[in-house]
This record gives sequence, structure tokens and C-alpha cells, in this order.
Amino acid sequence: MTARRSKSLWYLAMIAYFTVGYMTINALSQGRTHFWDVSLPFESQIPFLPIFIFGYVLVYGTVVAVYFVLDEGAEWRRAVVTFFLATTLAYGFFLLLPVRMELRPDLTELTGFNVLATQLYYRIDLPYNCFPSLHVTYPTLATLVSWRGHRIWRWIFLAMTAIIAVSVVLVKQHYIADVVAGFLNAGLCFWIAKKAVRL
Repeated sequence: MTARRSKSLWYLAMIAYFTVGYMTINALSQGRTHFWDVSLPFESQIPFLPIFIFGYVLVYGTVVAVYFVLDEGAEWRRAVVTFFLATTLAYGFFLLLPVRMELRPDLTELTGFNVLATQLYYRIDLPYNCFPSLHVTYPTLATLVSWRGHRIWRWIFLAMTAIIAVSVVLVKQHYIADVVAGFLNAGLCFWIAKKAVRL
């Protein structure tokens, strides 16, 4: 099997692992009656800004870009190990420390393309699977795995990470604690992967 084919198969496995795991846990969470409150007292005063839905969906750009930016060797293997570690750790928290976003606004009286896009996303992504934020974890991972050998892309990924981290709060998809936990999740799992996969 060629290195490129192996890379593509691992990439598809990563997408499948996220999609199946995330949606399954999200569906299971609908039947829960108890959720942990990780919100800060002032978070209800943070405005809802639907324009930031476009910053929120930047995460998919990072997920696609990282495939093309990283090479097929040890750099990619480290990224794969980091991804599976971080995603699995997040799944554990979703199941054992369930958090529900309670600050989503009622959008029925609002209009505009930004609102429609947010409404669509709300329907697809239920208000569970919050802590830690995988929306923050993934672009942070992209920044970390590209930092050493990609001088331009590391700054692009860093900028995207900052935009996404702000956006997840302003579109009421995550609490600030979810964002912080997303950073910590990425950092911890990247550190473990560095020990496991040497470049």
C-alpha cells in the first residue's frame, strides 16, 4: 500500500470515527435528565451574534487543510495518534460529564441569512457534547502538529483557532469552560503523541 493511499484511508477512518461517535453520543444524550453546569455567571450576558456562525464552521476548513498540509510520514502518524486520543478523551467526558448548552436563543422571530445558517446548524448539532469543545480541539491540534515544519500554515491555523474559539461562544454552541477544556485536550494529547511518535 502506498503512503498516500494509507494516509487517505486513515483520514477517512478519522472522519468516520468522529461522525459516528459524535452523532451517537449526541442522540444518547437526548434521554439524559442530569447535566453539569459549567457556565460562568456572566455568560448569559454575552451577546448572540449569528454572523459568527461563519467563524464557527471554519473548523471544517482546518480538518480538510491539515490533510493536504502534512506529509505522509511520521508527521501524519503523529497527527492521527493525536486525533484519536483527543477525540476518545472527549467522548469519555461527553458520556461521564454531560453538559448541555442552555443559552441558545429562540431564533423564530429573527431573520437574515446568518440566522438561517445558525438555525440549520442548531438542527443538525443538538446542544450536547459540549465539554470539551472539539470545535476548539481540532484547529488547536492542526496548529500544534503543523508548528514545527510549516511556517505559513501554522499561523493560518492559529488564526483560525482564535476565530473559532470566539465564535463557538458567540453563537451559543459552547461555554467558555468548554473552550478552555478544548485547548487543554489538544495540548495534552499532542504531548502524549509527541512521546509516542518521534519525527
